[in-house]
Amino acid sequence: NPAVDPEFVVFSSLRFEKRSEKDIAGAPSDVAFWLIVHVVVWTIYGTISSGPADIHHDMAEAYSWGREFQLGYYKHPPFWAWVVGAWFLVMPRADWAYYLLCAINSALGLWAAWLIAGRLIEDRTTRLTAMLLLQLTPFYNFMALKYNANTIMLSLWAWAIYFFLRVVGERSLRAAVGLGVVAALGLLSKYYFALLLVAFAGAAMISEDRKDILRSPAPWLAIVIMLGLCAPNIVWLAQNNFLPFFYVAESAQQSRAFIAWKAVQFGVGSVLYHTLMIAFLVTFPVGKWTALLRVFDWRASSTERRKLIVIVAAPVLLTMLVALIFNVKIDTSFAVGIFPVVPLLLLTSPGYQLMPRAHVYATRDIAIVMAILLIAAPAIAYVRFAWGLERSDEPRREAAQALQTAFERATGRPMTIVAGDWPYGEEAPFYARGSVSHYTYLAREFAPWITEERLVREGVAVICVRRDSTCLSTARARLTGPLREASFTARKTFFGREGPEVSFVALIQPPSISP
Repeated sequence: NPAVDPEFVVFSSLRFEKRSEKDIAGAPSDVAFWLIVHVVVWTIYGTISSGPADIHHDMAEAYSWGREFQLGYYKHPPFWAWVVGAWFLVMPRADWAYYLLCAINSALGLWAAWLIAGRLIEDRTTRLTAMLLLQLTPFYNFMALKYNANTIMLSLWAWAIYFFLRVVGERSLRAAVGLGVVAALGLLSKYYFALLLVAFAGAAMISEDRKDILRSPAPWLAIVIMLGLCAPNIVWLAQNNFLPFFYVAESAQQSRAFIAWKAVQFGVGSVLYHTLMIAFLVTFPVGKWTALLRVFDWRASSTERRKLIVIVAAPVLLTMLVALIFNVKIDTSFAVGIFPVVPLLLLTSPGYQLMPRAHVYATRDIAIVMAILLIAAPAIAYVRFAWGLERSDEPRREAAQALQTAFERATGRPMTIVAGDWPYGEEAPFYARGSVSHYTYLAREFAPWITEERLVREGVAVICVRRDSTCLSTARARLTGPLREASFTARKTFFGREGPEVSFVALIQPPSISP
């Protein structure tokens, strides 16, 4: 029975076998076309639909950290922020440029998913469909437009899987280098990436040739490269009292019932995110769609497919298990980048076959949805602003510019250090003119790039919402120099509609050294 042959499996007319890199080399023009379309459409959509709003606070955080290029930060490891810092060294500091980065990141993940599918699926249209189906999830489009330590996994997670399959399948030393580098970048973006490495270990151990894998230099080369690249961050962790882990530990101050509920949300949400994808596959099968229910059928799967089952299921189960054991709060946003091979698993469910013209329907429907979203983007932007959805009517950009003006008037010097109320202080470095550093929580423990010498030489501007007495009292307590106070208001407007006016107080510590 070919369905249980460990070396070769046929699911209906779809060939499912381990294929060499030579067999799948080269990107057909249709794949390149869809990747380019993806980048263009979602950059434009993100720019227009978010037009009245300012960038998400996670994106502002990435920028303010990334421009400092530290070996680590109090909340997360550094690579995801480095990407932003490097990006804006060559790109203009504008919202559209940020959304372009978001779209490129998700497109890189789609490309890797296509390469993974090519190692297992011979039919090119089915292989393309495996990639396109990912666009029926919110991961690679709407959620991808909020760049953070989760969304960078859209690219890193998928590429790690691709290189891993080559390492264990071909013992390729070149792939081992790729795996070691990508695994390091994943860990250097979010330590949560370690769960994928655990899944890799499990997937390698279920292989019938696991002894040959362990005897090969390829996996060990990958491990050495990964550890070598992570070593500076490990040293930083030791020197800084493992700050990111204390940040995670703060989320453990929740009731067991709450943590259990969040774990259930994560598990259920991971399934619901794939609703449209599953609906498509249910609609266009040859034969019965119920074959999809066998997606995790272990006995009817080849060794190669079993590896994919482990790679998909293990991180989900481990996430929930860690949350329950260590009482750590998790969120469904953790799932953004961890499912690049789900379409491949579904398409190769034992007994399932996709309708031959299904790829035509997939490309048509995705193109229609993209066109509708582009047409509707201005209206979406207006509704978001009018209803204040996702805090899109907050005058963050306007406040940053007003704060800068107040500082320059008070001191005659450019503003280079800013702190204050969330999210206004955090967003100011992106929207202010020139080069501005964020003084996180007015504490050098969280912003080591701010030294006492810089504070004396450059001064600092703190922005507080007038009604926030905690912000004002904290600033007065932590700033040692003489303070000047300025008041201003800011509001956002969009197509003649005005957002709420917000009153601010700026506490300014002038530079003590003349220019």
